[in-house]
Amino acid sequence: MIKTHKNIFLINLLLGVVLLFQVALAEFQINRVVAIVNGKIITQSELEMIMLPQVRILFQKYPNQGSQFQEEFKEVQKKTLDALIEEKLILDEFENLGGQIPEIAIKNAINDEIEDVYNGDETKFYAKLKASNLTLESYEKIIYKRIAVQALKSQQMNKVSPLTPDELSAEYKLLKPELRDIAEDQAQFDKIYIPKPNQYNPNLSATAQQKKAQEVMDKLKQGSDFASLAKQYSQDSYASAGGKSPVVKRKDLSREFGELIFDNPLNTVIGPLEDKLGYTFIKINERTLAKSMSLNEAKPILEKKISIKKRNLFLQSWLEQLREKAEINIKL
Repeated sequence: MIKTHKNIFLINLLLGVVLLFQVALAEFQINRVVAIVNGKIITQSELEMIMLPQVRILFQKYPNQGSQFQEEFKEVQKKTLDALIEEKLILDEFENLGGQIPEIAIKNAINDEIEDVYNGDETKFYAKLKASNLTLESYEKIIYKRIAVQALKSQQMNKVSPLTPDELSAEYKLLKPELRDIAEDQAQFDKIYIPKPNQYNPNLSATAQQKKAQEVMDKLKQGSDFASLAKQYSQDSYASAGGKSPVVKRKDLSREFGELIFDNPLNTVIGPLEDKLGYTFIKINERTLAKSMSLNEAKPILEKKISIKKRNLFLQSWLEQLREKAEINIKL
């Protein structure tokens, strides 16, 4: 009896040790350091908190968590860690330059958020903090970082050189084909249409019509003439003309059909496109793009595009300089 009690005691003790080890291991994983930037750490929990919204989407997209899930997860992890490292670098630079954020600016930012996001309801705001395991003090630190990072980024981007006429002309030449109203683009295509049984064609056989569509597809693959097949198989008003349809504007087509017509090379044969009405084959013959804007008309668009491009390039160059002079140790 004494030996049995002793065995039970030892088993319970062992289970207790294992449980403590599991708790300690979980705590270690949460607080594990994944990167050190100029002596300041980034923990696993910080990384996972920022990744969480994107990871939730991945779980919905890949419920079985296969190889594609793992690949995209690693990409999200890498981009998130890069963003956290950049934040540390910018905050470090902000502090080195003696930057300060007044408390009133942080309070105003939080008040604006309560007003804009929660319609002025502080109860909802504090409920959200609680659900996110955040105190007001910890959230104020997040806001401080956000304002500091944005302030220093803005200061750097103000150093970007003004737009020059040569840059404007070069961008116009590059983007001219895109600077148009695409809804006015026009196209002409040939069509073979094989209807399914419906209220207008109640005597049609679904099996027979499907067989016709298969025959057309097989003959097109063998190199048969599209117009000849249209005359033989198509059942619409363009059949006698070899399926030749009139010129049509993109705006008069559905978005999906317009993309097929305008995004594929000329002379491409597409089909069968199946919908509830029937099977459609198309051959793209001609396209006429709408007239491009003049340089003067496009100027506001170009100025915005060039400004964004120059700012992004300048910002990237600045961040690379911060990385070069920093001590970064990634442990992920």
